[in-house]
Amino acid sequence: MRKPAALLFIFFIALASAVPVVEWNKTFGAMYADVGYSVQQTSDGGYIMVGTAWSAQESWLIKTDGNGELQWEKKITEAASLRAVNLFSVQQTSDGGYILAGAGVPSCNACDFLLLLIKTDSSGNSEWEKQFIDKDWERGDGAVSVHQTSDGGYIIGGMQYTSDRDGWVIKTNSSGGMEWNMSLSWPAPRTNGRRTVQYVNQIQDDYIAAGQCWAGYYADYGSCLIKYNSSGSQLWKKIYSTNPASLGIAFSAYPIPNGYMVLEKLVTGSAYESPIRLIKTNADGEALQTTAFDGARSVWYAPGFSTPLGPSSAPTSDGGYIIADGTPINDAKGGDVLLIKTDSQGTMEWNATFGGPMEDVAHSVQQTSDGGYIVAGATTPEDSGFSDMWLVKIKIVDNASITIESPLEGELYGNVFIDLNYTVVNLTSAQVEGCAYSVDDSQPPAPDKYDPFCLNYSLSAQVLGEGSHRVYVFAKDSAGGVSEANVSFLIDLTPPNVTIFDPKGGYTQASALLEYDAHDALTGVTCKYTLDGGTQFHDLPGCRDLVISVAPGIGSHTVAVYAWDEVGNMGAASSNFNVDTTTPLPPTQVGIGECASDSVRRMIDDGAGGLIALVIFTTIVALGLIYMVAYALNRQEYILLVKDELFHLGVSIAILIAFGMIMSVSCALVGDAFNFAYHNINKGSLTDPCYGQGTTVQSVSVCYMHSMEEDAKEIINTYTKANIDLQLKASGYVSYYGLLSGTTFAPKAYMRSQAAFIDNVNNIFVIPAYVSIYAQDVFMRYFVGYATRDEAGNITNPSAILGLLLPGAFVLRFFPPTRQVGNMLIAFSVGIYLIIPVFIALNAIMYQYTFTPQDCSTIPLYRDVIADPISIWGGSAVTGSADQALLCDSSASLLAVARLYPQAFLLPNIIIVVFIAFMTSVNKALKVLG
Repeated sequence: MRKPAALLFIFFIALASAVPVVEWNKTFGAMYADVGYSVQQTSDGGYIMVGTAWSAQESWLIKTDGNGELQWEKKITEAASLRAVNLFSVQQTSDGGYILAGAGVPSCNACDFLLLLIKTDSSGNSEWEKQFIDKDWERGDGAVSVHQTSDGGYIIGGMQYTSDRDGWVIKTNSSGGMEWNMSLSWPAPRTNGRRTVQYVNQIQDDYIAAGQCWAGYYADYGSCLIKYNSSGSQLWKKIYSTNPASLGIAFSAYPIPNGYMVLEKLVTGSAYESPIRLIKTNADGEALQTTAFDGARSVWYAPGFSTPLGPSSAPTSDGGYIIADGTPINDAKGGDVLLIKTDSQGTMEWNATFGGPMEDVAHSVQQTSDGGYIVAGATTPEDSGFSDMWLVKIKIVDNASITIESPLEGELYGNVFIDLNYTVVNLTSAQVEGCAYSVDDSQPPAPDKYDPFCLNYSLSAQVLGEGSHRVYVFAKDSAGGVSEANVSFLIDLTPPNVTIFDPKGGYTQASALLEYDAHDALTGVTCKYTLDGGTQFHDLPGCRDLVISVAPGIGSHTVAVYAWDEVGNMGAASSNFNVDTTTPLPPTQVGIGECASDSVRRMIDDGAGGLIALVIFTTIVALGLIYMVAYALNRQEYILLVKDELFHLGVSIAILIAFGMIMSVSCALVGDAFNFAYHNINKGSLTDPCYGQGTTVQSVSVCYMHSMEEDAKEIINTYTKANIDLQLKASGYVSYYGLLSGTTFAPKAYMRSQAAFIDNVNNIFVIPAYVSIYAQDVFMRYFVGYATRDEAGNITNPSAILGLLLPGAFVLRFFPPTRQVGNMLIAFSVGIYLIIPVFIALNAIMYQYTFTPQDCSTIPLYRDVIADPISIWGGSAVTGSADQALLCDSSASLLAVARLYPQAFLLPNIIIVVFIAFMTSVNKALKVLG
């Protein structure tokens, strides 16, 4: 082992703060020219390097620790009767050993190089070796690339010496036995041309090879990329750079998303101008983008070996690439080692050169686990004309080290000013000239934007806005280097969202389950609640639902829920509800016995009662005057007229008295029926949405009609949407997932038939039912009127046509010309008044039996039409509790449609029959009375 050579480190940086510096370097070798060709970091953190001592025609396998200190070395020479061994590639294998590839020279004088493959154990001891030669020529064979494959075998790339040089790819098993081999000239015959494989590796189940291919003419060859399948058959081949004045050789190829990144060396006529390029291709090898790097050294050939040795590259952990080559040769000194770092698109991030006083060269580079780089090559000491094997470890430092103390990485902030505090420590001899920062912009600012004092700053959360942000701090030094550090942080300006689901409405207990949701998009939340506007906050552990005690109990209450996120933003919501722990009063206590007096009061309130009294009084006075005049004049015809009109007046008064008595009896009887329906079916529950303390039976009945009217509208809307949806889907085949196993494909004819079926149900049944219920609602509201109680207990009645119709009918009956019209109107009004209580009672009973939600476990329900159009009105019965609850409450179910029938059709028909019977009977009776 020799001492490290003195290093001259020169670098320049392009738009990056990273500075490559030599961490350590080691030289190895014998007396004369020695070169390192391949290096790899091993699983223990050390390094394995293979090289050749040309003076002794032997190869060295060198193992070092992580600091480059020699652990062991093996000289590989005279193996299997070989008089010379030159190894160019080494890789650690899955068993901890190593696979070596290169060229060997047999002992026979007429023989040239053959391709050599050697497997060693973890200590470098040979386990087996294989020799491969072209049977036609037995000369000029060698390998420069070897990788272990997923099946434990090996894929090898190199050259075979045919009529001219030809690239060679060999696939072996785990013992080195050949499985298949391909030459670049295949399937064309071997003719003059230059071909070589510089790199080959497995990518998924296929293989990608890079090298140089002959394009058809003697001097027309260039860099190429070839893809083989797992059996060695060529899938495609792409050739680049076939200009004879600047031919190319591809030295590596790595997979990228939907393509490959190829490293190419342009071999020009001048050894001083031989640039390298990165070629980005698509998945078929077509070149998409080329990036050139000027000034690299020409390719080099090992003594006696015709395969070119050139630049090396490797992918880096950030998706980019590291490239090792040499600078142009200087006559006085020779070239230096050149390192180029690119991003994933091949754009240079930085480059650096390093070397000693004489010529230096690099043949292999790889990124190390600590983010640095390991380089293998050769360096020439100033006092010697012979090179040494050279192992160099590069580490990456910043021009200046920037530490951001605030904001912290991942920290969350509210509506505050955020302190940007940082420190800058210089790591090189260059002086820091200024600092700058940006938020959510990673591009370094213009040179004139730097603060020479590197002051701290204050960032406004309100200005930056809610969400995730990243702040970048830049430091510029006198050498032109720019360092950068960044941290990300969150700003939360929005209060948590709070929604109260319960309590709402009424409660029969002095406690309630507080059900709510409180969440924040960015952070966790802390929850509390208050009752009735109190200032005392009560904890809600874990922001979960909680049973709360309501004090003082009966009455109206307000619960408010508050939620705070981690930065102090507060959200709130409140809900009003009532608590009633008293036994509910039946509706008879609030109106059922008063419907007769309600009717009389309605006439009085509307002025009709006073009008009737005025008419009666005026009629009696007028008849009395007529009688006295007729008696004085002895006009018998007028005396008889007065007696006849007095008779009809008495009949009208009797009808009024009878009407009041009949209404009282009717209301009492119907009130008992209503109470029976209410208490035996609904059990007098306060949870009935149509019942409230102090409500009259009239308002309960109208509420029921409103409920059915709204449900009918919802069914119409649902069926209409389903019809439209099925019509749209009928344009092709639609896949449904429902009760049927797997996937069912419904043809458009089937979809149209189902759409027509839904449309018929809607038009024939649901829409007429809605019209009927709506008509009943209008009748009750505007023709009859209904009684309600205010909070003070007073009964109020909206104006109704019937309230004026009945008094008007009695007025018309007092006069002979309009008596028959009055009789007909009295009959009509009496019929209406007699059936209203019947209507109310039957409405309540039908609603309770047909529309109140029932126990779904006892009802065989079928899949909803919208949930599964394939099984409309059929399919398997649903028995699961969750599905039953969903379908029982679903407005689109058959049960919901069936519940509309009694209210919409049966009840109106019954009422019409009763009404006609009453009206006909009263009308006949009035005709008999005259």
